[in-house]
Amino acid sequence: MKLYLIGVFTPLLTAVLAIPLILRGVPPNIWYGFRTSKTLSDQRIWYEANATSGRYLLVASMMSLALGAGLIWLAPDVPENQRIAWSTLGYLAALAAAVAASFIQLRRL
Repeated sequence: MKLYLIGVFTPLLTAVLAIPLILRGVPPNIWYGFRTSKTLSDQRIWYEANATSGRYLLVASMMSLALGAGLIWLAPDVPENQRIAWSTLGYLAALAAAVAASFIQLRRL
């Protein structure tokens, strides 16, 4: 059950949270979005940076979901704690890559 939460639910939740960012539907705020002093200082930068980071998060989520689903259905003989560890590491690595790419893109704005 834990593998479903980590390998499937968490990436799906991240994808759902990324969609409003991609659609530029989240106004500048201090709670939700790619919040830096630069994005909070200019609305144009806020919407552009959040749309970009939302796309990166969506890609990271789909990659994590594919890994999690693959571990559930393609590796049933592997102990669950190992599949949970691989799923968690995959999710965190994809998330870290999305955040790093977002900061790189922010420099260009």
